[in-house]
Amino acid sequence: MWHLLVVLVWNLDHLPYGQHSMTKMLYKLLRRESHRIRFMQFGKYGGYETSERLLDWVVSRQRRWGTPIPVLLSDDAEHRHAVRVRDDELPVVPSTGDRPQRIPCSRLPNGFGIPETDTLDTFFDSSWYYLRYLDPKNDEEIIAADKVAQMPVDVYIGGIEHAAVHLFFARFISYFLNDIGVTRSVEPFDQLLPQGVVRGRTFLRIDNGKYVPEADVIQKESTFVEKSDGGEVIVQYEKMSKSKHNGVEPLLVLDRDGIDLTRLQLLSSAAPRAPVNWGDADMKGLKKWLNRVSWVVNEYVAQRSSSSRNCRRVDSATEAHYREVYNYAVRNVSMLLEVLHLHNTAIARLIGLTNSLRKAEPSLFGRSVEVERCVHALVIMMQVFAPHTAAELWSALCSVIAIDETKWRKTEAVTEQDWPLVDADADIDFILKVLDVSCGRVAMPRQLIEGLNAEEVLKVASEGSHKWFLEELAKAGHQPLKCELQQREGLHVTLTLHFGDSLKQDYVKKLLNEMAARRVKKKKSQKITTISN
Repeated sequence: MWHLLVVLVWNLDHLPYGQHSMTKMLYKLLRRESHRIRFMQFGKYGGYETSERLLDWVVSRQRRWGTPIPVLLSDDAEHRHAVRVRDDELPVVPSTGDRPQRIPCSRLPNGFGIPETDTLDTFFDSSWYYLRYLDPKNDEEIIAADKVAQMPVDVYIGGIEHAAVHLFFARFISYFLNDIGVTRSVEPFDQLLPQGVVRGRTFLRIDNGKYVPEADVIQKESTFVEKSDGGEVIVQYEKMSKSKHNGVEPLLVLDRDGIDLTRLQLLSSAAPRAPVNWGDADMKGLKKWLNRVSWVVNEYVAQRSSSSRNCRRVDSATEAHYREVYNYAVRNVSMLLEVLHLHNTAIARLIGLTNSLRKAEPSLFGRSVEVERCVHALVIMMQVFAPHTAAELWSALCSVIAIDETKWRKTEAVTEQDWPLVDADADIDFILKVLDVSCGRVAMPRQLIEGLNAEEVLKVASEGSHKWFLEELAKAGHQPLKCELQQREGLHVTLTLHFGDSLKQDYVKKLLNEMAARRVKKKKSQKITTISN
């Protein structure tokens, strides 16, 4: 805005003295930002508040290679002229010689022009690659109309540093392409998932602040000291760096732990957005889990190989129990991976499924359809985290005849198997959101909640799962003005409610805390009643 104001005042320098004095007075009056905005809006010069950090983008680069700037310059030292290269004159192929290339152009004084030698910023090349991934062999246009329908990108995964630079330019280009009709969606990415930094254990001298290599440090009781002089050091986790002596050699780790266990260490340590402290993972627990999965698969193979595998039928109560175990695990793991992007919690759910199977009577592995389904689902889902282990275990599963051979393609690899799905009459997650706050995740029957519109889902919530919460909002004078519905078949139904400006996030959180307290109190009273009976 300051630039606009300076231009306005500068353009009035040719006015007589009296009017020029009025301009100086106007300049003083407009020192306050609110006055400048009102003045510029009144004169239709702009006046929309923007970020103080965003400056003009200098798009030219002084180099030979890169995206050409489609401009022709006149070869007139006294009056430099520039004209845009028309669409029918493109492309302007750069010359291969040392002398400047001359291109006929009737719009320039000398009848010819020299192509601009500067090139565009590399972000002009790298900020719309996601479109070309969908249509890489199209020589006629950026992307075909039928391919555009696949946009926007579901999830963008990258380091947090991308959010400040690359994503800014990608969104800038996306807005431009939307303005000229190339794309249908303004935003190029639905969700951003920035990974946390992997940090290494660092040893820092207390007296001088110098970093000490781990090899030069020993532990004495509860403290760490440097070997050479006994100086005390503190231990903390920081971003890996050579200067901090806290780097880890990947090849040594892979040689020691293997690829799958190394992957599990990274994935189970923290949520994707949180920093990972390398070495903090429960290695014994992860190894124990892999061994337990192997035990489950081996037990299934042994029981299915037994000649007495079909001697007894499984009672309906047991089958119903393991059917619930299957649906709970598949729903949670799928939801955590595909929607919530919490891979560390997904691993925990797989560990829970493994523990449930270990409690099963051994003969059930050879007789129960639902236990068999749980075992196969466990191996198929664990391939996301431990692909090599899953491939070996799948090979073992394929070595015996299944109770129901129609559910899987045993002649194909585990990577080619269909992802497990919850049953049609199973529960899925119902989530209510208000002011970007999740107001509870409730399991509801698919048949009750799926296929309803937003108003019908709101009615279900008002009469059942979130009755007290919505009633309290209504008592305080807050009625939903708009409701939006998002759902993923077999996983979740999410209802987002929009209220007026009078509803604040703090009040919503207060009600949620009260609702949680009521739930705890209700459970305690039920427990006391059960004991007394």
